[in-house]
Amino acid sequence: MKLLNDSLLLAGLIIMAACKAPKESKPALTSGLLLENMDSTIQPGNNFQMFVNGKWIKNTEIPADKSNYGVGYMVHEQSQDNVKKIIEESAAANKPDGSDEQKVGDLYASYMDMKKRDELGVKPLAPEFQKIDDIKNLNDLSGYFG
Repeated sequence: MKLLNDSLLLAGLIIMAACKAPKESKPALTSGLLLENMDSTIQPGNNFQMFVNGKWIKNTEIPADKSNYGVGYMVHEQSQDNVKKIIEESAAANKPDGSDEQKVGDLYASYMDMKKRDELGVKPLAPEFQKIDDIKNLNDLSGYFG
């Protein structure tokens, strides 16, 4: 009986192994480490910063208008360029009234219209200045801030 149980168990395991799902192609896992930026001539215990970033530090020039520079700043610059591109495309496009693109485009166009801004000066702020001038005591001030 023991031999029969063992045989059935073995047969079941073989069947289960044969029934596994087909392999899916998965992208190769990466660590995120940029090995080309590492300086393997430096012992990590002596100077980990230079071990990990040594080649990048040696090969990357800090722009003259910056006090420091790194990947975080590079990502920031790229995101700013992407946002600017979206705004400029919205301003150049003829989108339906009320759409987000039309609103963004109109706001950008009004901001860039220096001639109109110079012509208006501070006139658009006059109502706000009047509210400030009307503040006579702390209660008025807290009401204004509220």
